[in-house]
Amino acid sequence: MELERVTAPGVEPVSVTEAKAHLRVSGSSEDTYIGALIKVATEHAESYLNRCLVQQTWSMILDEWPTFPLAMPLPPLMSVETINYYDAAGSEYVLDPEVYYVVPGVGRGWVDLVSGKSLPSTTLRRVGGVKVKFVTGYEPVVTEEEGEEVTDYVANIPQDIRHAILMLVAHWYENREDVMTDVRNVLPTPRAAEALLNMHRVWPV
Repeated sequence: MELERVTAPGVEPVSVTEAKAHLRVSGSSEDTYIGALIKVATEHAESYLNRCLVQQTWSMILDEWPTFPLAMPLPPLMSVETINYYDAAGSEYVLDPEVYYVVPGVGRGWVDLVSGKSLPSTTLRRVGGVKVKFVTGYEPVVTEEEGEEVTDYVANIPQDIRHAILMLVAHWYENREDVMTDVRNVLPTPRAAEALLNMHRVWPV
């Protein structure tokens, strides 16, 4: 199985303004650097959690049809856009959405075949025969302000995850190189941040 991000998030889980307040930084000279730290901290948190935070689109590439029900990676699963498959000649087909159903979830999302339905008998190409394109991340909140829809992509991200990201940003802002606790040991990721993330960590499928 391979995972490929198709569409990256448009925003980060915490803003530069929030990070500066956490860091007690008032000037703007380091805004770019703080923004970069937020991005790195977010990627670290997502990798540790095996989750996606802000809405994004991924493809899961398989060499053969999976066993159903299929546990989806990188929760929380929002939706499955398409399931494509490729025959031995490389021709692309779209699996009829009537064949399967999707169970989204903050924990582990699933895809399963509808009772009585079956997969195509097409001989798949040997590598990358199936591609599942899915949308993941915490559900955005859409409100209306002055007659216009406003989408908040971070409103449903758990506060403890967002705070852990701020703690990582603060740690790397204050310590721009490895921190040695003694001659043999490097200070790891802040334990408080790790404890916050552990409450939402899932194991990869």
